[in-house]
Amino acid sequence: MLAAAAAFSFLGANAAVAADYKMTTLGHFIVPGGTMEFTKYGDIVKVCDTDADGMAAKGWVKEAGGGTRYSLQAGGNGKCVTKRASMGGAYDIPEGGTHEFLVCLHTSSDDGYCNRQNWKNNG
Repeated sequence: MLAAAAAFSFLGANAAVAADYKMTTLGHFIVPGGTMEFTKYGDIVKVCDTDADGMAAKGWVKEAGGGTRYSLQAGGNGKCVTKRASMGGAYDIPEGGTHEFLVCLHTSSDDGYCNRQNWKNNG
């Protein structure tokens, strides 16, 4: 019984929480080069670079009125950057509202191949 409880505790601590929303950048040479995920519980935003194309994946979280709360960028195929409410400040996205999420491929000179979605945070 004790072993079963320990195994349950171990599995529970490492269980991944699936994102509520996910999108990719629009295709660059047909292959999307980046992804963005949002998990409402914990306000977790994750941006990943998914292609060795020389461009980074850059994401923005914006207020419903258009102002930017914050941005995050992951460069290098397979690299991800994650922000969450527990980090405080702008990363704690207000509950009950709809926010704009934007993900693009980023070069040193500009952003392109963007995709945007309006996602609701709880409530």
